[in-house]
Amino acid sequence: MNAIQLREGIEVKKKLNINILIEDGKLKKYPKAHGSTFSGLYDFFMEKNVFPKLFESDYERHYEIIKENISEVKLNYVLEIAPGSCLTADYLDSTNFYCGVDIGKGLLKKAYKRLKNAGFKDYELYLSSADDLPFAEESFDFEMCHLSLNFFDNLEKVIHEIGRTLKKEGKFFCSVPVPERRSNENASSKRIKRIRGTLYSEKRLHEFFSNEGLKFSSLPYENGSLLYFIALK
Repeated sequence: MNAIQLREGIEVKKKLNINILIEDGKLKKYPKAHGSTFSGLYDFFMEKNVFPKLFESDYERHYEIIKENISEVKLNYVLEIAPGSCLTADYLDSTNFYCGVDIGKGLLKKAYKRLKNAGFKDYELYLSSADDLPFAEESFDFEMCHLSLNFFDNLEKVIHEIGRTLKKEGKFFCSVPVPERRSNENASSKRIKRIRGTLYSEKRLHEFFSNEGLKFSSLPYENGSLLYFIALK
């Protein structure tokens, strides 16, 4: 498959298998990403702590849902925003050209190893923020972001970038915790404050995507506080 095109004027330098953007002649730096301080234990922490205690959801069921929605995607240009350790590589067909963007270098290193072990031939990882993607317009057939929308400071700008980089009739697939799906007991407790970032309601997310001309549809899954949805261009 042909290489992914970058926006005009974007320069990158590959360092230890990760593409790093160059700004003013220097490698661009980002603030420390959530999860980067424990990247070696990231998957264990998510399974044993975040899913049962914060999301009130089932870890295995989550990845069953992921598999149901991405396993048939083949020979596509795929972008994953904030891939973490890239567990999606275990369910995504290796015929795809995969791109991952994250501001956590440690997690990108784990993602590289997983993609290689999963048999991917065409893949690139970028140290980049989601609100200023380095890719040209209409670069991807399929995009996804799991459990990270609540961490972005400017979600509207991130959604604009999703719409900009999706091809016509492209699909965005996402999972994110939403406040209205938490149990009454925990919604009124201090535990809800431990979910970092900003939790948006399904209605608000629908508005954000609709404002960018993307057709938002929630998916009929129930898994604790997690909402699964797609947005079509």
